[in-house]
Amino acid sequence: MAGVVYPLPGTQLSKRLDREHRLFPKARYSIGENARDQISAGLQFRSQRPPADVIRDLERVMHHSFDPEQYFKRCADVATRLNTVPVMIPGWYVFFRNVRTFLRLCVKMTRMKATRRPFWKALWRVVTKNRAGLEALATLSVLYVHFKSMLPYVYEQLALQRNAIAERGDEAWLEENLREADEAPISGETSRGPELPLASEA
Repeated sequence: MAGVVYPLPGTQLSKRLDREHRLFPKARYSIGENARDQISAGLQFRSQRPPADVIRDLERVMHHSFDPEQYFKRCADVATRLNTVPVMIPGWYVFFRNVRTFLRLCVKMTRMKATRRPFWKALWRVVTKNRAGLEALATLSVLYVHFKSMLPYVYEQLALQRNAIAERGDEAWLEENLREADEAPISGETSRGPELPLASEA
């Protein structure tokens, strides 16, 4: 996984950034709306480095990490090092279910042009060097299917933030996101209307 540090409300990081007036108010108040995950949420505080550089570096790391060649090479590295001994021997039903799931995974990896060669290369490496790692390889391969479905959304959200920074400039974008802090209510308080004069003052 890769992502920009997300200052979760109530943590020491969040409190420190708040004291330093570096925390974006949307990270403090609208957690349900903005804290979907630490990747698509993007940058939520004034960083020491220029924000555009942080977003660009995150995108670069993600494109490299989730490239099929890189991803399945790492999977094979992990699986060939594992020395797992099954604690429980599955029954026939579980065994055939797992075999069926694995075969479906192989078909899916083969149909996708980007994953075909890296997946089978990793599978062959694990089969010939450490068959005990097959289950780990299968699990990590299933995770890739999940990651691949999320990546377009994540890249879109990061691009929106990166484009906004490019359009406004680093400092203007930061000031715009930090300015909302003056308008946000203190946690736990509710907005009140204008105070009415006391009866004796009326």
